[in-house]
Amino acid sequence: MNSQEIAQQAANVSSYLASKGWERDSERRGATIWHLGQQAWVLVPDIRQYDDADLLLHEAVARIAECEARPERDVWRDIAEPMVDAQFFRLHPDAPSGSIPLWEGLRAAQGVFDIMKAAAAVTEQGPLLIEGAQTPRVKSFVRRVLLSSAAPGSYILTARMPAEEIGAQELATANGSQQFSGRVIAVHLQAAVDAAQTAAQQVLENPNEMDAFYWATESGVSANLCKALSDLGGEYRNKPFEIGFSWARGKPGQQPAEVKFTSAMSSVLFRASNELISLARSGMATITGRITDLHAEDYLPSRIKIWGDLQAPESASLLPQRSLWVVLNDADYRRAIEAHRDVLTVEATGQLTTSNRRLELRARTFEVFRP
Repeated sequence: MNSQEIAQQAANVSSYLASKGWERDSERRGATIWHLGQQAWVLVPDIRQYDDADLLLHEAVARIAECEARPERDVWRDIAEPMVDAQFFRLHPDAPSGSIPLWEGLRAAQGVFDIMKAAAAVTEQGPLLIEGAQTPRVKSFVRRVLLSSAAPGSYILTARMPAEEIGAQELATANGSQQFSGRVIAVHLQAAVDAAQTAAQQVLENPNEMDAFYWATESGVSANLCKALSDLGGEYRNKPFEIGFSWARGKPGQQPAEVKFTSAMSSVLFRASNELISLARSGMATITGRITDLHAEDYLPSRIKIWGDLQAPESASLLPQRSLWVVLNDADYRRAIEAHRDVLTVEATGQLTTSNRRLELRARTFEVFRP
């Protein structure tokens, strides 16, 4: 490389370090020292003042790759592509370093594909118990996600998505305009993965608390996402895995993060997937509790918000005690106003749907319990 190329490459490496939380320490003789807490230091040449400037750059990237436990080629790719978000799927198969049994590798790759598809579907449609058919925009997105190979010492799959907008510019939703871009999808994915991990931990602490996953649907967790995450836990869904999030430095605003799933969580996620599928297929549910809000406006169905116990016929356990919007006809809405005024317990049974980017129940029956 000539001196101009060295300077540009050094600037790219410095930009990458800054985006990953490294701090500039000091400068000496045309080079900058960067440090990551007390964990590591690297030397980045700013100008071609040394004959071994190329070597210094490669040593710096090698040290960065070592800290991130990733192949150097992947780090170089991130440095060269400032507008790409990446997710790292670190698996722990029973296999030699950098390899995975064919069956588990196939399942893991399918799991990553399904995770991306689930995140795109939630971004486009709002909370879902289970995905429907892929829309053209979701198909367009998943076709643009690239998958990188594994790293020595472990097995890491890296998904890379452009941070800019994909396809159509905007999605019209009841809550306003929502961009459909790689960055928006990646942010939704991180929120959903966080929520799934939290729900799985709650179930491990109390096996009867599967309802935690119903709360999590509002954060983008679906049956499809739970199934896809469980596929990262190996053939028997008994291996730990981690998912890391790295953000394009050309579109700042997010912090790098890693979400860890224990070996016991994979089977919990698979169980949650089955329960969410059962609920989605039955579609029917009953909520019993107190009215906390009423809402009526011209040209839209009247609705109330009930805080109480949610029960679905296909579920073996009580679903979450939670707030749920319930759509009522005009006659039942007038009764609901009185029940709310008198602080009475009510019960609504009907079809669960996702509307206005939230879960709601369209009541077929509505009862008011008077003392």
